[in-house]
Amino acid sequence: MKARLMILSAFAALPMLASAAAFTPAELDKAVASLPKANVMGGFAVHSKQFCGSCHGPNGIAPTANWPHVAGQPFEVTAKALLDYRDGRCTGGAQAAIMTAAAKRLTDQQIAAV
Repeated sequence: MKARLMILSAFAALPMLASAAAFTPAELDKAVASLPKANVMGGFAVHSKQFCGSCHGPNGIAPTANWPHVAGQPFEVTAKALLDYRDGRCTGGAQAAIMTAAAKRLTDQQIAAV
């Protein structure tokens, strides 16, 4: 628990990025459609190697109410959230800072896999 608080504090101290403009429905459809083909085993590898499981649980079921479950979410929901964090559309608060820092490291292939 102490290690998680130290990680949260470190990410929360990161400077916030300028927000990108929100997707229009057409832009979102295009962005999601342009992602590479998803790979389930690749998604498990990304979830494991990128430390997603630290907050969202090793199988996508968060161990506490502080973090959302990600297992079973529709592809478009997960893809949009990760694109929003990565591209600076979702900002504010410690959790957004953590997700922004994590998503910045993800490629389109990794986002499609997750």
